[in-house]
Amino acid sequence: MSLKKSRASITTILVLLDSYNRLLVPIIKAKHRSSKASSIYLLATKKCVKLLNLSKSTFQDRNLLVILDYTKMNPTLHSALQALWTQVHSPAGLSFPLTLAKLSDLNVTRYRVDYITRTITTYTSSALSPSSQLPSPFDISPFPQSAPHTYPLNKPWNKDGVVKAIRKAQAGEGNYLGFSEEVVQAGVTDYTAYVEGKRVVYCGALGEVHVEWFPGAGPEQVEE
Repeated sequence: MSLKKSRASITTILVLLDSYNRLLVPIIKAKHRSSKASSIYLLATKKCVKLLNLSKSTFQDRNLLVILDYTKMNPTLHSALQALWTQVHSPAGLSFPLTLAKLSDLNVTRYRVDYITRTITTYTSSALSPSSQLPSPFDISPFPQSAPHTYPLNKPWNKDGVVKAIRKAQAGEGNYLGFSEEVVQAGVTDYTAYVEGKRVVYCGALGEVHVEWFPGAGPEQVEE
């Protein structure tokens, strides 16, 4: 298989490993030691490569090997993020500015909250490197079970409702759980907060979009 074809196949590998991370890793870690979970993970990686008929010689490009290795979530980063999301979802909550500050300390450049899958995906600024000890460029965490959301889904898009919920949060009214319930009620299915881009993009089920700049930021303050 050519290197060009292997690059085209890398997306499929990532999807397979992403599904493994989200669905099986929590179960494995609950029953086995971390070392065994890692061994099972490596076995799954090899099976994914074999499934796609890709030999090790196909990945002479070191970056491709690193991409495969990076799909494994860094345990330290994952634990730190889970602790942060638990604090955000607690009754006391955590302000957006403080959340951004903590994420910046973890080298997070953006994160996506999906109310359909009830997961939070974070992306770090780690560049590709031959070292396998660097943090993963992404992490997927489920919503904390200690603070379940009780929102209804598939609501029609209501931009005014989205903006109203945002303004309340900016004014320090309520907590994150209340904010989430209000934006979902207004039709939001997911949103992505761009830490470096200084904006949050809220999305609806039919492709509706509302872009909210961080307070004090705007197009003129961010380099394109």
